[in-house]
Amino acid sequence: MFDTGSQVTTFSLRDLVWRCSKLQALQFTSASVSMDVPFWQLAVDTPDIQDLALDYCRIILASPSGAISLHHVRRLYLSSLHRPNSTVGALLLALEAPSLDTLFILDITESSPDSKDLENAVCKFAPRLRTFGVTLTDGMTLAASTWSSFTILKSLTLSHEEGLADLSKHLPTALDQLRIRPFAEQSSTFAHLLATFRNPPSSLASLQTLSIPPVAPFGTSADERRASMANRDEVVRICNQRGVEVQEVLLFYDGGYPDFMEDMLDC
Repeated sequence: MFDTGSQVTTFSLRDLVWRCSKLQALQFTSASVSMDVPFWQLAVDTPDIQDLALDYCRIILASPSGAISLHHVRRLYLSSLHRPNSTVGALLLALEAPSLDTLFILDITESSPDSKDLENAVCKFAPRLRTFGVTLTDGMTLAASTWSSFTILKSLTLSHEEGLADLSKHLPTALDQLRIRPFAEQSSTFAHLLATFRNPPSSLASLQTLSIPPVAPFGTSADERRASMANRDEVVRICNQRGVEVQEVLLFYDGGYPDFMEDMLDC
């Protein structure tokens, strides 16, 4: 992992990459959003990269040819990116990554202009993805037609349980792993999860592992927390009956985003 402060420049990053000509994994997290990462140049400088994670930096998309090639990348994580001249959707649409099988799009807060690009980009890669994770905020969702494009998906990570019942009906493949992975002030009532597991669609019928957080000790009344605990306990009971392993994931509060990112990378 390369964790940089504001004193490190784009040229420092390129110098680091050039010194690692056979680099296969890079996790870049900037301490300042002012750090520019020319994505197209990074792709040129790391032809053998297989695992790439970019977090909290400004992505410069422009490429002389328009297309960006990462032929060997298998796992791609894009998190909290600021884009002065592009969007996450536009970046993914410009990307050629024939080996990609794991994609995480985290902390997307963009408004509607990016929605179409994002939908098209996810649909572009969905048929080849075995692992997908997404945290959509500000009311953003993915359409039913997008979820139906995941024909070989085995592991799904969501930042919240809302919408799970609907989207799981559109997945054409049976999941092995489902993770509900909230961050900071996000919390789960487990009501949507319970409703889904009481009458699971075919995509969850052969689930092997469910990862869920504990009930958050903040943001709600004592009565609401008790109701959430009851819902969670019932989800665990149903899973135990069906032979589904339940794993508890940690809650990460404000200031714990690096740990949250590391947890995602371990998926």
